[in-house]
Amino acid sequence: MAEQPASVQGNWREDFDGSTLDPELQTLRIPFDDTLGSLTARPGFLRLYGNDSLNSTFTQSTVARRWQHFTFRSETRMQFSPVHFQQSAGLTCYYSTATYARCALCYERGRKIQLVINRNHGEELVAEVDHVKEGALYLKVVVEKLTRTFYYSYDGENWEQVGVLENCIYLWCIAGMKRVQGSFWKRKTRC
Repeated sequence: MAEQPASVQGNWREDFDGSTLDPELQTLRIPFDDTLGSLTARPGFLRLYGNDSLNSTFTQSTVARRWQHFTFRSETRMQFSPVHFQQSAGLTCYYSTATYARCALCYERGRKIQLVINRNHGEELVAEVDHVKEGALYLKVVVEKLTRTFYYSYDGENWEQVGVLENCIYLWCIAGMKRVQGSFWKRKTRC
């Protein structure tokens, strides 16, 4: 059966207007609680508290939804003001602590958006946007099978490309390969 376009598959949206995390969303290794973030401190927003980095096997402030299709779009709006190089927040295509692609707002001699990949050998900077304005920032990833295209916007309407990642086979779980974790985004994956 041919894959249907994302618009036909249905839309899922979370506005964080409840007091509990939507069951479609998951955290890594531990349940969502007040050490990771809050849904009530600012109604309509998910507030995450800084913890370890994405490549840590300890406490990460990561909330994600599993992939359900080979072609889809994911967007987020965030308000974040980093002031230190160890602070970042953004959108991630995550396979494991050693394998991911992240597009994040960070601070490195000013506000920047960085597109970074990790393919089991450490992080590699792929693209960077300098002089990012203060205030709300939208991030988007468009997944088309093995291609990930990342964008940013200040208004959610006019998008600028951050970068494109081609042939992202390292973010997939494929039978016969020696990966054991399974893609964080894919439910009931058998590897």
